[in-house]
Formats: sequence, structure tokens, C-alpha cells
Amino acid sequence: AYGFRHVLVMEVAYGQVPRALRAERHRRAAAWLDGLPGGFTAGLRTRHRLRAAALARMTGAADPDQLAAVRRDLDEHDRPGRFDQAMAVAEAVLAEPAGEGTRDLELAARACRDRILRDRAHAAAAVQAAGGVLTGESEA
Repeated sequence: AYGFRHVLVMEVAYGQVPRALRAERHRRAAAWLDGLPGGFTAGLRTRHRLRAAALARMTGAADPDQLAAVRRDLDEHDRPGRFDQAMAVAEAVLAEPAGEGTRDLELAARACRDRILRDRAHAAAAVQAAGGVLTGESEA
């Protein structure tokens, strides 16, 4: 994986690339991540889609397809058994600065995150009430 050791180095390097080109590269990265198996890339893919949409908006070329794809990601993962992916998508949405046309997406991400946290709290309480043994487990 590639990364920068210091945020200022990243900002300078990133600033050298025109916004339209950065938006295109973020779109391409999200498309590449779409092709990988499993949902472990959900949060990273969401961050690339959100950055592509924000950069496109800054250049005056709106990209509603990216925001629609983020909404589909959130809807797809917001179900039992996919809580980690849903949380990754929701946290990626909430980490981005609010932008034009993202209010509904932010509200959906907050609702998703709150639902997951509430479900996890209920599950933890049920485990505690059962004496620390998960329901359905046999005692050894």
C-alpha cells in the first residue's frame, strides 16, 4: 500500500495534480475496488467515491453518480451480518466535510451508525444477562 509519512507532504503532492484529474483517479480507484471480492473495501471505496464527487463539484462538474453509488453502498451493507462494512461506509461519509447535495446521505449514514451501535449495545446486554455466554453456545 502507498501512503505518505507526513500530512504536509501529502498535501503538497496532492495539490500538484489538477482537481479534475484527481476526481477521475478517485473514480477509477473506486471502480477498481468494486471489482475486488468481499466487502472489506467498503469504507475505502466510499472514501474514493466521496472525494471524486467533492472534487468534481469544486471544478463545476457535478458527479451525482458517485453520491448515488455511496447511497447504494450504505443500503447494501446496512443489514445483519454486514455491520462492519456498513459502519465503515457510514464513518467514511461522516468523515467528509458536508457538501452540496450530501445532507440526505449524511442523515442516512448517521441513522445507520446509530442503529448499529444500538444493536451492538443490545447484544452486549443480552450476553451480560446470560452470564457472559452467547445465546446458542453450548457449555464445554
